[in-house]
Amino acid sequence: YDCLTRGYGLATAAYRLLPQVSGHEVIDDIVDAHAFVYTKANELLPSKPIDTDRIFVAGNSAGGYCATVVGAQASPRPKAVISVFGMLDIQGQWWNTPHPDAIIEGRKRAPDYKTRFLDVFESELVVAEVEVNQDPKWQPSNKAEELQQQRAGVLDEVIRNGNFGSILTHEPGLSAILAKGEPVPKKHQRVFPFIGVDRDYPPTVIIHGTDDSLVPVSDSEAFAKILKESEVKHVTLGGGV
Repeated sequence: YDCLTRGYGLATAAYRLLPQVSGHEVIDDIVDAHAFVYTKANELLPSKPIDTDRIFVAGNSAGGYCATVVGAQASPRPKAVISVFGMLDIQGQWWNTPHPDAIIEGRKRAPDYKTRFLDVFESELVVAEVEVNQDPKWQPSNKAEELQQQRAGVLDEVIRNGNFGSILTHEPGLSAILAKGEPVPKKHQRVFPFIGVDRDYPPTVIIHGTDDSLVPVSDSEAFAKILKESEVKHVTLGGGV
C-alpha cells in the first residue's frame, strides 16, 4: 500500500522453490516474471501503466538472491537492484561447510530430531524436525505459516550439513568441491550470482545487518567487493554493510 500511494507499481513473483526443483528452474521462473512485467504488465494496467524504463528488482534473503540473478540475466536488465540480507556468496565456504551446532535465529537442532533422506540428493539433504520457535506456546495460525515453518527447518538442516551448493544444483558432492575453493562447473554457473556480474550490471543497493545468524553479512561484503572490482555503482548502508 505504501508503494502504491507513493506512485510505485509493485509486482511479486511466485516461483518454484528448493529443494523440489533446482536453482535452474528458480532462475527460469524469476527471469520469466521480469520479462512478463516488462512486456505484458501494461496490457493488464491500461489505466495506470508502469514506466518500463524505470523497473528495479528487490528482495530479501532468498529474494535477494533472486534479485541479483535477475540483475545479471534478464534482458533488458532492470535499472537497479536492491539486495536485503541476500543469500549471495553461495559458492563460498560458509554455505558449503558443515555447521552442526549452529543456532539459527534462535533455533537449535532438536535433540530427538528424526531424519529422512531424499533419494534425488543421494542422502545429501537431511530434512529434520527442528525447534522452529523458542516459545513452545507458539503455533502457526494458518497453513501458510505452517508451510513456512517446515521450510525453515529444511534450510536450517542444509546450513548445518553445509551442502547448499549441492541442493541448489541437484548435483550430489558439489558442495564438497566448492568448499575446497574449486571453480563452479560451467553447466551450473548461471545459478551462482557473482559469476554474472560485469561492468553493465545495474546500480545496486546492499543492506545487511552484522548480527544476522541465518545469512552471514560476509555474503553482502563479498558482493560489494565484486561490484567494486567490476566498477558497478553501488551503495552499502551503515550499521551493517
